[in-house]
Amino acid sequence: MAMQFPRELEDAAFRSSNGEYAWQRAEALAAVRVLADRGRAVLGGELWLVSDREVWGTLPQHSGPPAVYAWETERRPNEPWPTYVARACGDALSAIQALPGEAEVAAPPEAKVYYNLTWTGADE
Repeated sequence: MAMQFPRELEDAAFRSSNGEYAWQRAEALAAVRVLADRGRAVLGGELWLVSDREVWGTLPQHSGPPAVYAWETERRPNEPWPTYVARACGDALSAIQALPGEAEVAAPPEAKVYYNLTWTGADE
C-alpha cells in the first residue's frame, strides 16, 4: 500500500496510528483520482469520525442508532486491471459524493468526517 501522494494531499491526510490514510470529502475525491492515474485500484473505503486524533467507525445519526458507512469494489473474474481500476475509481467517487458529511451526521462540533481509502496496485 506504499504510495506517495502530492504534497497537498499528504498534508491534508489524517493518518491513523496504523498508517492508514483518510481525507475530508474534497481531498478524498482528489486522492481517488491520483490513485487511478497511478494505476492503483481503490478496493473500498469507510467513513471515520475523527476528533482529537481518535477515530470512530460508527457515526452518530440525527435519528436512529449510530451507523457504519463503507463500500467495496471487488475485481470481477478475468477483468483486465485497467478496467478494474477505472470501475473502482468510479465507484469510489460515487460513494464519497453520496455518503454523509459532517452536516448529515450528529457529530460533535469539533469532530470531522473523513473518508478512509484502501487501495492496491496490480502487483501487490
